[in-house]
Amino acid sequence: MRSGKPWIIFWLTIFEVLARRPKAYTELPNALASENVQEVIDIFNRLLAKIPYVDYIAARVKTDSKSNKKGVDFGEFLYRASLLSFIHGAGARVIPETYGNRGRTDLALDYKNRIWVMEVKVCQSADKEEETLENARAQMIAKRYSEPYKNPICLGIVINDQLRQSAHWKDFLEF
Repeated sequence: MRSGKPWIIFWLTIFEVLARRPKAYTELPNALASENVQEVIDIFNRLLAKIPYVDYIAARVKTDSKSNKKGVDFGEFLYRASLLSFIHGAGARVIPETYGNRGRTDLALDYKNRIWVMEVKVCQSADKEEETLENARAQMIAKRYSEPYKNPICLGIVINDQLRQSAHWKDFLEF
């Protein structure tokens, strides 16, 4: 087992995954090109399944610590950073925390001139997944995340922190 600061271990893990170039790196561009949202989520879940559990524990401890005065959810950060690194490694242009005139979206992805706007939310239990997904949708509408783009795919992704997988997602076509 590695020793060291959790964030160093996290990035070493990401770089090892990138160096091995798993099959998912070729599958993701195909799923994005075909706009197959379910396949994109399945690929994301395979990535999340490869993150060592100690990274999740370290992120949760940091979120729960008294020193976390700014209210940062390091669990959400871990998931968002993992997806960001993976998407970038697969060859898509991805920009985290894209600022708009009312707020910032978690991830904006550009693949072959098709924009995907993603809002990542984390819930602690299965009974909160639908509510959390609705919160993602409401935030995307209220903050108008889709407005800077022409016909984007607006995707809310809920990651169940107990399962460490995206159990719920929705492509919000009504934007």
